[in-house]
Amino acid sequence: MGELLKFLPRQTVGICTGYKGGRTVAAVAAVTLKDDDGLKLSFPKRNPFIVGEAVTVHLDDRVGSEIYSIELRVYRSSYKGTVVSVKGNVAVVAPLDYELFFGGRVVTRFSAPGYQHPADPRSPAPIPETPLTRVALADEGEKSNKLGVLVTRSVDRPHTTVMAFLSSTDDDIFLITEKGSFKYHNLSRDRRCVFALDHRASFSFERQVDWNYTIYEAQAYRVDRSLPLFGTIQAQFIEKNPWETVFFSNPNTEMLHLAPQRIIQQDILCD
Repeated sequence: MGELLKFLPRQTVGICTGYKGGRTVAAVAAVTLKDDDGLKLSFPKRNPFIVGEAVTVHLDDRVGSEIYSIELRVYRSSYKGTVVSVKGNVAVVAPLDYELFFGGRVVTRFSAPGYQHPADPRSPAPIPETPLTRVALADEGEKSNKLGVLVTRSVDRPHTTVMAFLSSTDDDIFLITEKGSFKYHNLSRDRRCVFALDHRASFSFERQVDWNYTIYEAQAYRVDRSLPLFGTIQAQFIEKNPWETVFFSNPNTEMLHLAPQRIIQQDILCD
């Protein structure tokens, strides 16, 4: 039995990501964990990947009814792999590198022999301040949906992170992160990102996959603490995600505004 199967169910839902034509592709798939730690990805609408492509699959064991705390007691991984076979809407991925987190600790990890994380030659740049001058009302439809998946652009393939969020009725998304985090590193080099929302608490496994997800392409901005709207966003963010309150006392915590550019359509993807 593979290491991942010791912690994750054999069948789950994954956010599957890669690069095509300079853009980030993100699609939802039913994921079957294999005994060798490979993944079988079944896409209900369209498989966007071909043999040999580098992909990242976000895996976690959320069911949507959890009560979260600062420890974020969820198994989760940004699984890096390579597509080794494709048949119709099914792709098989071999593992290249992953760490499986629970809370703040790594419970298991894997790197293929000889694999090294690629150096990042990109130069950092300050993330620009948000253009928003007012904040729309918090989206009450997302109040019970506590976590989403942020996809940022690393050198050779995307990186994924599960994160608490606040969304507005204008579809703006707000997150908080430390300036030294890997996702912040990526965003300071490329502000293009993707954010995936789901409603898995209300749906069966089959309906989760076909399709109770919204996946946005977005541009990242910074919300400076000196801005009048920072306090408004902070209050709404804490009301929705009270376990995140302590992070606002950290001076290295940065609030990010993801301004959506478009919704990724699962049946069209990058065409």
